[in-house]
Amino acid sequence: MKRGFLNSSKAHSKMASVGRPDVHQVLPGVPEGYKTPKVNIKEGDPTIDPKTLPQGAFLFTSLPNIPLDEHDPDNWTSCLLQVATKAQIVDTPGFPRPLLHPPKPRYHIGPTPNMGLAAFSSCALKMGDLILSERALLIAPAHLFAEDNFPEDFTDAQLHQAVFAQAEARLQVAYDRMLPENQKAYMALANSHLQDGSGPILGVMRTNGVNAAPLTRPGDPPMPYSATCKEISRLNHSCSPNTAAEFDMPSFSFRLFAIRDIAAGEELTYTYTDTSASAAVRQKILEPYGFRCTCRACLDPRLSDARRASIHRASPTPALMSMWAEEGLQASPLYGQHAVTLMERYIGAGDLENAMVYARMCSKMKWFGCGAEDWADPAKIKADPQWRKDVK
Repeated sequence: MKRGFLNSSKAHSKMASVGRPDVHQVLPGVPEGYKTPKVNIKEGDPTIDPKTLPQGAFLFTSLPNIPLDEHDPDNWTSCLLQVATKAQIVDTPGFPRPLLHPPKPRYHIGPTPNMGLAAFSSCALKMGDLILSERALLIAPAHLFAEDNFPEDFTDAQLHQAVFAQAEARLQVAYDRMLPENQKAYMALANSHLQDGSGPILGVMRTNGVNAAPLTRPGDPPMPYSATCKEISRLNHSCSPNTAAEFDMPSFSFRLFAIRDIAAGEELTYTYTDTSASAAVRQKILEPYGFRCTCRACLDPRLSDARRASIHRASPTPALMSMWAEEGLQASPLYGQHAVTLMERYIGAGDLENAMVYARMCSKMKWFGCGAEDWADPAKIKADPQWRKDVK
């Protein structure tokens, strides 16, 4: 079945009887004392317009919703979402778009000496190359939420455990909706939260979750979402990573890009922290993962911390762009903003040669969701309304 068919009213009437049903959670009150409340759910039609449902309610849903008798090679994601978030997703133009894949495999999973399984490049990669695309196994709120009517005599430790228990019960429903092969892949991921009260499903999510930023709902506080992936979640951390992931809403998938040239056989890394923070702060953030980072930025933190602080304070110049690259900070949005600023500055000055340098750079920055090959077209640069506007 062509995916474009899924957006038609005809598809809605067909899928009402054969797709995976959505289920709405009905939260019960907590009785006196404490026992993890059962997750009461109500089955619903997955094709109903989400905007007709209570927007603050939570929904267990499968996206894209594929008929049970059909196989989708791009997989689908088991989700726990606010109804308003699902409405945002299904209203995205082009949803559900097929995944974009590289022409041949560009990575493989293999063992490391002391960090378990990891991802490695299978060939030489250039900055901007797509390494892989995948739909997550599970997407759920990154912040734990629970009923607040716990017994008044609960200690902080008891509240902590009760919240974790409720989160595990909710995630169990989403996990049970996965295909058996997806459940197996999920539980094969690392779990660094075996001793803090997290259940097995929550522990895997807390260890491997990737920020699905476009799904974040505004509010006080906002509702961010965490995605646990079969492949991207295998990537180990570096404070100077060589990849970055972008969540593409129309295909409901993550795309992993090389953010610099990568040699064949090199380990693919992703950052788990704010790379602008000091090494001491980054190491503190990494403590729950059970390892101490030994990347190049952490081996000489005094020098690296000073460079990173100056980079984030400085105005964009060609020399500063070299410093960004030397520190391995190409995943930072500010790096992309500086490249665009320099491109625009040279366009305004009528300097085609230097404008092309940064236009080519910007065209490769697909991990920011904005890279486009035609940015590096000299004719388009000269046709830009800002061309030579600063020439007196």
